[in-house]
Amino acid sequence: MASDAGLLRDGGWGKALCRALAEPPAGIEAWLESHTRLIKEDRGGRVGLLQLREETCCLKFYRSSPGVRAFALRLGIGRGVRSFDRALALAAAGVRVPEPRACLRVPGGMLLLTEGLPASKDLRALWTAGTGVASWAELMGAAGLALAGLHAAGFAHGDCKWSNLLWSNDQICFVDLDAVRRVRGSGTRGLRDLARFTLDAEELALPPTLYRSFIERYATAARRSPEGLARAMGPALDKLRRRHLARYGPRGHRLL
Repeated sequence: MASDAGLLRDGGWGKALCRALAEPPAGIEAWLESHTRLIKEDRGGRVGLLQLREETCCLKFYRSSPGVRAFALRLGIGRGVRSFDRALALAAAGVRVPEPRACLRVPGGMLLLTEGLPASKDLRALWTAGTGVASWAELMGAAGLALAGLHAAGFAHGDCKWSNLLWSNDQICFVDLDAVRRVRGSGTRGLRDLARFTLDAEELALPPTLYRSFIERYATAARRSPEGLARAMGPALDKLRRRHLARYGPRGHRLL
């Protein structure tokens, strides 16, 4: 089903993954069903946990589609390769991300193998469960500091919703790096990250005191005022609010 020739990026795990993929059943979707523990799935692909070399890894499958995306895949470029490369750049800049381990082309799409972080949970899941966090004020402060660090390193996440921030070993870890871009300072893209995080905080009805822990920690690290940040992100936040209101209806409460 896959061979070393399909390797697009290798962090030392590519051969082990190719050997595992040679096991039946044939077909990548069937193999993923029988060899991984599903985390999430949508039209674009699926994400699951895989035991490989006696370690827990995360395996993300990007389904190919007709048109430009399929052509890019044949050229060996696409979201999986971009995520691998961005993870290396972010890690080199001191930003916490899962270690990228391999990226390869397979029939029907592309696979990205990363560090698994099995004990971690994303912020949305933690808030929804209502357990597993000793201090939400500290966690929100850690999120603000981590996001400020990402922007100071010259990057914006591009999809900074709560499900893309993991709480792992008392640290924030960024995942789903497909949309990561290089930026200067907080900039427009950095403000969009803040707005996206804020939108989830509003829709999940985060108390204002906890949101202040986030925005004040970010502002201190970025050497800006919370009030100035609120004004600057306002247009991006309003645009997101309108989009989500039309799609999901009213949820939560406004924090700004």
